[in-house]
Amino acid sequence: MFKIVFAVFAALSFVSCQEGNFSPEVEKYEEQQLELEAVEKELAEVRAKSTAAKTDGPEIPVADLKAKLAKAEASVTQLNQDVKTLKESEKKALKDLAAYKAKYSLQE
Repeated sequence: MFKIVFAVFAALSFVSCQEGNFSPEVEKYEEQQLELEAVEKELAEVRAKSTAAKTDGPEIPVADLKAKLAKAEASVTQLNQDVKTLKESEKKALKDLAAYKAKYSLQE
């Protein structure tokens, strides 16, 4: 009895595999599997790019930044000296103006 059931089952399996008429659900499943594999591949690529972007920091030329800083500090120092010189000139000019006014006072 077991041999007959097994033989019938084997025959039906063989015939069903040869027909190739899959149900629409199986075809849909296979399409979805292909789409899923494509999406997983794309996700892996995006993750790789993201990881590369995180580890590759921006290249900051330190030497250029130090040169710009030194130049800016020199400019600030020069401006401070110019301010000091201008203040001294202002004091001298005010002193000269006061002397001029004292010498040539206008009477109203």
